Amino acid sequence: LITIFNHFFGEDASFIWVGLCGYGIVKIDKQTQKVYSTPLTKTSLRPGINVAYHGFIENGKLWIVDNNESGKPVFLRYDIKSGKTDTLPIAITNIVNLNDSEALGVNASSALLINKKTLAYTLIPITENVAEHNIVDIHPFSANEVILRSATQRIYFLDTHTKKITRHIAVTDPENSKSSLNASCTYRDRSGNIWVGT
Repeated sequence: LITIFNHFFGEDASFIWVGLCGYGIVKIDKQTQKVYSTPLTKTSLRPGINVAYHGFIENGKLWIVDNNESGKPVFLRYDIKSGKTDTLPIAITNIVNLNDSEALGVNASSALLINKKTLAYTLIPITENVAEHNIVDIHPFSANEVILRSATQRIYFLDTHTKKITRHIAVTDPENSKSSLNASCTYRDRSGNIWVGT
C-alpha cells in the first residue's frame, strides 16, 4: 500500500492522510484500514520517483508541498470539509508545522518562517553561495531549534527565535575537506545530544 517517497500528513477524527509518490493524496480509514481516494488523488499514475509530498494537517486543513515531476513545487492548502483547494503564492520545497501560529518552509537558499493566519513570512538565509535544492528533512527539536538536513551532504542548525543559522556541518573530519557528511537521518536523545546517521 504505502510506497517509496510517501508522506504521512497526520490524522483527523476518522482518517490518516497520506501522500503517495505516483498516486497523489489518499486517506486511510483508521477503523477499517480501507484506502479512499480524495480530490487530491491523481487520475493517472505519475511514474517519476522524484514526485514527493511534504506537509501537515491542522484544524481541518492539509498544508501541502507537492514536489511534482515538473521541477516546480506547488504549495497548496486543502480544506477537508469543503473540498476547496487554494494554491498559495509562496515558492517552497518542504514545510513543517512549528507551533500554533507558525510553519517553517524551505527553498533553495532560505528558510521561510510563515504566519499560518496571514501567510506573511520572514526569509532566513541558509547559504551564501551554495544552492540547497533538496532539503529533504526538517526536524523541530525544541521550541526554537530546527535541524535542516540536505541531500547535498550537510546539515544546518536553525534558531527560529533569532532567525539565524547557528551551525553548519558539511564534513565528518574538520581536517579533511573531502570527508563529506552524508547525513541520512538525525535524532536528539533525552540528554540533548544530536546524533547524525550516515
